[in-house]
Amino acid sequence: MTVSPPKKLFILFAFFSITTVWGQAPGNISANLRTWLKANDDVFENNGSTAEDNDAVRRWADQSNLGNDATNNGTVATRPIYQTAIINGYPALEFNGNQFLVADAAPGIGNTEDFMIFLVFKQDSYTSGGTTDGSGAYIIDRYTETENLASFKMVNGDKYFYQRRQNNGNELGGPVSLTSANSSDFVIVAYYRDHQGGSAEEGIYINGALDVSQVGPTGSMSVPRLQIGRHAVTSGGGLNGYFAEMAIYDNSILSASNRRRIESYLAIKYGITLDPSVDYVRSGGSIIYPSTSTHSGYVHDIAGIGRDDDSGLNHPTSRSQNLGNMVTVSNPSDLDNNEFLVWGDNNGDLAASNRTDVGPGIDLRLIRVWRARTTGASLGTVSVTIDLSGVPGAKVASDLRLLVDSDGIFNNATAYSVSTSSGEAFTFNNVTIGNDNYFTIGSANATSTPLPVELTTFDVTHEPPIVVATWETASELNNDLFTLERAGEDLAFYEVARQAGAGTSSVVRTYSAIDPHPFGGRSYYRLKQTDYDGTSTYSDIRSIKIDETDRELVLFPNPSDGRNLNFTMGNSVFLLHEVEVLNSQGSLLERSLIHETGLRNYTVELQRSLASGLYLVRVNYNGRNKAFRMIVP
Repeated sequence: MTVSPPKKLFILFAFFSITTVWGQAPGNISANLRTWLKANDDVFENNGSTAEDNDAVRRWADQSNLGNDATNNGTVATRPIYQTAIINGYPALEFNGNQFLVADAAPGIGNTEDFMIFLVFKQDSYTSGGTTDGSGAYIIDRYTETENLASFKMVNGDKYFYQRRQNNGNELGGPVSLTSANSSDFVIVAYYRDHQGGSAEEGIYINGALDVSQVGPTGSMSVPRLQIGRHAVTSGGGLNGYFAEMAIYDNSILSASNRRRIESYLAIKYGITLDPSVDYVRSGGSIIYPSTSTHSGYVHDIAGIGRDDDSGLNHPTSRSQNLGNMVTVSNPSDLDNNEFLVWGDNNGDLAASNRTDVGPGIDLRLIRVWRARTTGASLGTVSVTIDLSGVPGAKVASDLRLLVDSDGIFNNATAYSVSTSSGEAFTFNNVTIGNDNYFTIGSANATSTPLPVELTTFDVTHEPPIVVATWETASELNNDLFTLERAGEDLAFYEVARQAGAGTSSVVRTYSAIDPHPFGGRSYYRLKQTDYDGTSTYSDIRSIKIDETDRELVLFPNPSDGRNLNFTMGNSVFLLHEVEVLNSQGSLLERSLIHETGLRNYTVELQRSLASGLYLVRVNYNGRNKAFRMIVP
C-alpha cells in the first residue's frame, strides 16, 4: 500500500480590487492555488454581464487556472449584492444572512491533506450558535447538510469557530477563538488543519497572529464543496456584512513566511492593521514595514500604497480602515513595480500638543506622530490628506503645516503648507516622504489654530493621609473643566474631584486636586478634560502605591451567624462594590451589588440565613478582589 505524503490546503478570503493577469496570485503564492475569487475581478450579475453597483451577483469567477467559480442560479433574493468602494476604495459582496454563492466543485483536497482558510470580511451583526450545532452565523459552510464540515461561524456569544467533522460523521467540533469578534472593521482570519501523519493540529489566526491552536483528529476529512455566506440549509443563518476574496491552496505550500506574504498583501490593500507581532512583507519576502523592530512604536492605523505586479496589486491611494484614522496618502508621481510607502502612528493623544520640539515659524505640533517606511526606488512625491475632525480646537488652513522629519526631532523638519481643504480634512500636495521619515501636523499660529488643550505635566503624590494631584497646561481652548478620576486594580475609574478650566488661554496655568480617601495598595489616577460642548478627552494614567499596613479588609465575626456579613478596614475608608457568597461546591448562593464609597464599616444582610457549613465570601473593594473562608456553626 502506498501512502501519499500529507498535503496542506490554504483557503483565503478577502475584500479588494486587482487587475487579473495570468500568473498572478495573492502575495505571489501561485503554486497549488486551487481557487481565487476577488470582488474586483469577474463578478457577474448573470453569466455574461459584469456586475455593477447594487447588482445581484449570480457568478463569481475563479481567477486560478482551475475554473472553480462560485454561483447562485436560484432566486435573485438569495444572491449577494455587488457594492463598490466598500473598503479602502475596493468593492465587496454584501450578504444579508440569507444570501449565498456555491462553489461549482469541491477544491480537490483529499482525506488527510492539510488546509488553511484565510478570510477577510466584515460583520455588521451576527447571531451566535454552539460548537456542535448548525445555528449561529456561518461565513463559510458546505453545500449540502450531509457533507463533512470545514466551516467557519460564530459561537459562544462573540467568538469565531472553525467547525470540522470527518467524513464518517465523527469528531464534530473544532477550535474557538480567544479573541472576540469584530463587528466594526474588516478582519483577516485564517483557520487551518495541519495533518502530521500520526497527529494533527488545528487553529485560527487573526490579523496575522496565532489566536488559538489545539490537537485535532487525524481521521479522513476531505474539504467539501464550499458555500459562501450562509449555512447549507438554514435561512438567515449566515453572514450579515461584506465578503471580498477567497483563495485555496494545497500541498503544504504555505509556510509561515508565505502566509505572511498573503496577509501583508491583504492588509496593505484594505488598510487592515496586522497584529504588532507581525512584520509586513512584499511578495518577494522582504520587509516593507518592520512592526517588530525599528517601527515598533508606530503600529497603530498602519496603511500603505504600493505596486506589486506579481500579486496584481496597483494601489496608489490608501488609508487605514480603523475608526479615527486621520491619514490618506495618494497621487504618487512615480509608482513602479515593487515600490511601497507604508506608515503607522504612535497613537499619541489628540488632546495634547508639543511646544518645545518645533522649528522656526511653528508654535506647536500634535503629540501624535506617524512614521513611514519606503521600499524600492523612489515613488516620487505624494499628496497627504490629514483629517483633523478628531482634534479639538479651531483650525485655520493657512496656519497648518505638515512637518516631515528624518529623525523624529521636529526642530529642523520640512514644513508643507495646505494645498486644499474640505471641512476639517486638509491636503498637502507634492510631499516628499523618505525612508523611515516621521511626520505630524503643526500650527504656525497658536492663537488662531491652537490645536488641543496642551497638558504639559500631570503628577500624583501621597501626602498622608491624602493624595494630591497637580497638573499644568500651556494652552487651553474652550476648556470647561477637569475631572480627577481614580481606579483600583480593576481599572474601573470613578470621579474624585473637579476643577474648573480656564476656557481659552495661551498662558501657563497650574491646577491641583485632592483625593481625601485614597485606596491602599496600588491605585491609578487620570484627568478627564471636558470642553464646553461636552467633548471629553483623557490624560495618560498615573499610578501610586500606598502602604497597606492596617488597611486590609476584614470580615467579622468569623464564625458567622449566617445572616450578617460585617466588613471594616479599621480607621481607613474603603469603596465596596460587590459581595458574593458561594457554598462549598462553588455554587453562587447570593450576590449583593453595593457601590458604596467612603465606608469605615459596612454590613451586608443576606436575604436568607445560611445553614451550618463552610462558605466562600468573595468581595470586590477598592477596585480589587479578596476571598474569605467563612464558617457558620
